[in-house]
Amino acid sequence: MSKTLRTTLILSLILVLSGCEDMFQKTVTIHGIVVIEGTDIPVSGLTVYCETYYMMETWLFGHGFTPKSRDYAKLETDENGKFTAVLN
Repeated sequence: MSKTLRTTLILSLILVLSGCEDMFQKTVTIHGIVVIEGTDIPVSGLTVYCETYYMMETWLFGHGFTPKSRDYAKLETDENGKFTAVLN
């Protein structure tokens, strides 16, 4: 294999691998309401935790995956028990 072809292949591989992470970045909006079970009465002032994950390949050639935290939100429900979280 010529030196130029090898260098081109290596640079192409580096560019592809460095661009893969951005391909999966999405914004997620979570809307919810917290109610008392069986009564549908909203719960105000309750702390809600939301977190987004992505699966990271941990072994060579896709033999294992590990969840990695991407974004995290800690918020409180309003007087109607509603909350909204915007995560990346």
